[in-house]
Amino acid sequence: MEFIGHIENFNYQPIKGYNTFLKGNASFNQTVDIPNETEFDKILNTQKAKIEPAPDTAGGLMKQIEKAFSTSINELNNRRLIADAAQEEFAMGGEVSVHDLMIAQEKAALSMQMALQTRNKLISAYNDIKNMAL
Repeated sequence: MEFIGHIENFNYQPIKGYNTFLKGNASFNQTVDIPNETEFDKILNTQKAKIEPAPDTAGGLMKQIEKAFSTSINELNNRRLIADAAQEEFAMGGEVSVHDLMIAQEKAALSMQMALQTRNKLISAYNDIKNMAL
């Protein structure tokens, strides 16, 4: 079925017209100030601080180890993302040299190998401790 003819004063783009109307509306342009920290957040942070382990206890040590691993995994992910972005840019003909691309890829690969070796050593240490006779 083919459309023939034109209907006068008919809006063929109703969403565009509605958005234009809203942009001119005074209530649409108002900004709302949202407080950074609500009362609930204050109470939650206070209670959380009460249960946080002291840095010189075993729980504090585990918290520091957890933070170190979290930072390392995030760094590993960032290196992989940088290498992938460089590879995409190179493939699209961007201004990335082969040298920079290979360095980014190698940094990502070495970071992954280091993470895997660290994991293997941790599992080995856990198994050694688990199998100790008391």
